[in-house]
Amino acid sequence: MSSTAEAITTNDGETIDLNEDVVWTTAKSRNGVSFEIGTLKSAGAGGRGSSYAELQSEAAEPGSVEIIVGVDWYVTKDDNWKDVSQEVKNIGISRYYLTNSLHPLFEYVLGFTNTKGWGFVFGDRGGDLYTCTTDFNGDHLFRYNSLKPTIRSVA
Repeated sequence: MSSTAEAITTNDGETIDLNEDVVWTTAKSRNGVSFEIGTLKSAGAGGRGSSYAELQSEAAEPGSVEIIVGVDWYVTKDDNWKDVSQEVKNIGISRYYLTNSLHPLFEYVLGFTNTKGWGFVFGDRGGDLYTCTTDFNGDHLFRYNSLKPTIRSVA
């Protein structure tokens, strides 16, 4: 995956405009910091558009989680999909990328693909938690700000 301006090109060569092809909804992290959850308009949301993204933003409280997996997902200059460990695959995430966002309000963007599971909590190195509810299997995005943006845990 590569990015120019506010667009990404997938490994399959598809260009996705992050402003036109994604519905973004603001949510709050555990520490009360705003972040945005992105849902691809064509990724299986069943035509629910912004109402689907709004449902995701309502799930910003992590609640109890059964399995927490330690990871070291660093911000990279390239935004190609990265492989994940078997532990991460076991909870339902098959790949990810983490790179700088070109959005004026959010410094980082995390993309991930889920194969099962309906909600994930991502913890950054600074101790903040970001919840993303997934109502369908496929690609999901969120963009955020952090002084320590490395993702250290997934649940």
